[in-house]
Amino acid sequence: MHLGSIVIGYCLESVLYAISQGSYHVQSCNLRPLFFEKTGDFSIFGQNSTKTIWQRLKYYNGLIAKNLDYENLSSIRISGNTIKFFDTSLADEYTFDHCHIFDTCKVLHENDIKSYHDQTYRVLDDFKVSRISPRNSGKTSFSTGDNFVKNVYMYNSGRVEGTSHVTDVVCVSTLKRQDLHNFDYSDTMAKFKLRDFLSKNGYEGRYEKGKYKNGNRIYKKINLEHLQRIVFEEDNNLYLQTKNVTIEKVTLEKIIENARTTKGDKYSWNSPYLWSG
Repeated sequence: MHLGSIVIGYCLESVLYAISQGSYHVQSCNLRPLFFEKTGDFSIFGQNSTKTIWQRLKYYNGLIAKNLDYENLSSIRISGNTIKFFDTSLADEYTFDHCHIFDTCKVLHENDIKSYHDQTYRVLDDFKVSRISPRNSGKTSFSTGDNFVKNVYMYNSGRVEGTSHVTDVVCVSTLKRQDLHNFDYSDTMAKFKLRDFLSKNGYEGRYEKGKYKNGNRIYKKINLEHLQRIVFEEDNNLYLQTKNVTIEKVTLEKIIENARTTKGDKYSWNSPYLWSG
C-alpha cells in the first residue's frame, strides 16, 4: 500500500503539521504528550493543555482516516521510500513519497548526522503525597532553575475519591547518560529535593492536635512516596535531509502561520473559533 506523505512524532507539532499537510500521522510514543504540558501564550480550541489539544486533533485526523497508530509499537524502520512498523503481534510495510520525522523515538532511519549534540534524558519521578494540607491551593507548577528536579507539577490524580486538593507530584529532570546511575540523581535524592522545595514554597502538612507551648499550631510532616520513574531519550542531533525523509521539528507558530496564510488549501484553517491567543 502506498501512503503518499507521512508524519511521525509524539509532539503536538507533529499532528498539527500532519493535518495541515494532509498527511498520515504516526504516534511514535503512546505516553506523550504529557498531561501537564502547556502550549504557552496561545491556545487552540480555546485550550492551552497540550494533551487536550493533541487528543482533539488526533480525533479529527481519525475522522478523515489519516491516523496510522499501533497500540504496542516497538519500532519503525525506514529504507529508501519503504517504511515498516513493528508491533508486538504484527508487522506492516508501506511505500511513501515523503516522510517528515519530528521525533526519532523508535525510528531507525538512513539520514546522516549533520551535527552531533550530546544525548540527554527527560526523567519523570512521580510521587504520591499524603498528609498535605488542603489549604495549599495556590500555584501548582514551579521551575527550580536546576536540571535535576527542573520542573515540579502538583496535581490531583483522582486516586483519592472525593478529594479536590493535591494528591500527587511529578518532578521533571533533564539528565545526561552518566547521571542515570548516579545516586546523586536518583529518585531518593529527588524526593529529598522535592520535600525541601515544597517547604520553602509554603506547602504545609495537616494540623496536628494541640499546639506548641508558644501557641503556634503543630503541622504534620508531608509524606512523599515514590511511585515510578519514567525515562525518555532525547535525540538532540541535527540530520541531513534525504530525497524521501526529513528529520526536523517545525514550531507551532510556523505551522499556524502557514495555515492562516495559505490560500485555496483545504487544510488551511482561518476560523477564529479554532485559533486564539
